[in-house]
Amino acid sequence: MKNKNWGVTLDVITLCALIIAMCSQINLGDIGRDTTADGYVTKQLKIALPDIALFACFAWFFVRTTVLHAWKKLWWPPFPCWALIFALIVSTLHSRPLLNAVSESMAEANGWKEILKSLLVMQSKEAIAETIQFAGYFVIGPLLFVNLIHDRRSGVLVSRRRLALWTFFLTLAAVFMYALLQLVQTKSNLEMADAPRALFSSPNAYAGFCALALPILLARILSYKTSGQWAIGLSVLAVVGFAATLISPWATLALVCSLAVVGLLLRAPRRVLPAIASGAILLLLIWPRQGPLAPLRQEFMHVGSSTEKVRKRYIEWYVGVARLADRREAGFVSGAGPGNYQFNIGSYYSRLPNKKKMPPDSNNLFLVQAINIGVLGLGAILWVIWYFAGVAWSSLKKYSDDWLAAGVLASLLAWVFINFFHALIVRGTGMVLAFILSLAIIALHRDDEPIQETTSLLDDFEPQNLNEAGPSAG
Repeated sequence: MKNKNWGVTLDVITLCALIIAMCSQINLGDIGRDTTADGYVTKQLKIALPDIALFACFAWFFVRTTVLHAWKKLWWPPFPCWALIFALIVSTLHSRPLLNAVSESMAEANGWKEILKSLLVMQSKEAIAETIQFAGYFVIGPLLFVNLIHDRRSGVLVSRRRLALWTFFLTLAAVFMYALLQLVQTKSNLEMADAPRALFSSPNAYAGFCALALPILLARILSYKTSGQWAIGLSVLAVVGFAATLISPWATLALVCSLAVVGLLLRAPRRVLPAIASGAILLLLIWPRQGPLAPLRQEFMHVGSSTEKVRKRYIEWYVGVARLADRREAGFVSGAGPGNYQFNIGSYYSRLPNKKKMPPDSNNLFLVQAINIGVLGLGAILWVIWYFAGVAWSSLKKYSDDWLAAGVLASLLAWVFINFFHALIVRGTGMVLAFILSLAIIALHRDDEPIQETTSLLDDFEPQNLNEAGPSAG
């Protein structure tokens, strides 16, 4: 019994550590040499804390599941997730630029060792790294989250739904407080790099995280029907508070729209009207001129700037579309290869200006992935999102007051919108998406939780409570 409890305790620690780690983008190191001082730039692979936490947790999960002989009891990711990984492999094997680079490298190799080494050119390294990363976010991540929250491996279902959600909410609050501290410390003459970013690599990455994560919290707040006015006030306050630390108008718009979507899905039209009105006033009147971030926000909202007629972001949109429309290039269906966007986009600038660098995390995810893995891979990504949105919708139809399903749907809509401006499948940020996808499955199967309703946060995973049935405590 002690060994069993020891394993359960480590499962709980693993789940909480993974949720905490995914709410950051701490860089633990780089793979590859920084050659900027030598006059040229090569791509470096960033090792983010969420990615390390993911694979470390999976190693523990693999060992424990094997010891319990419980692989047949697991929930497995659906077919669209596997189809996405298959699309990445097809893109890698069918990429003309990648295969040409490998062929040129092999032509200069002598002996077996050099031939094997020649296979790992920059293009193939990027393809391998991105395929592993996508497998982590769309297969391993959901597999871990669903099976650690609803653990059937011991033969009796153990639900940790409340624990996982409260860990997420408290970590989200800590991230916000740190960003708020950074806001207080900002100076009047600041650059974009000085804007609040919490533990993320850039203000844009932090903005994308907020747009994806906050709808779950908003749904939980608006679900308190016994105190409707307080729920509305707290939800609007949450949007205002998070928006105060953002410089991205797109993320702020996503927060306001998420509040409205959650209210509509929870069938509370009386709550939605004040939320929409408050959010619209915040967005149109107060937010762009608020505090020390006002100059950055106003600059962000213009197509051009003091040094550019058209910002690099929109120039790259045009260039990306030109690359997709170029019939001379093969790979419209399968793409140029995972992670090979930067190796194929530069030559399409032609007469367009290409002097300034893109602001960090400001790419259009859909254009980037259409070039990387083609319409086949991009379609697979959207298929995954559509599938889990359908699961959340089914849960909402089954339980009309299901706040978790409403939050998942609002988050997925925000994810689709925000990825036009801030790519969220990069350096660990995909883990938050994996968690959101997992919550769709958790929401649909809440009736499978044989847990007694308790008032303790930790009672949800105590073995002594598993013998009695009761309603979901999520």
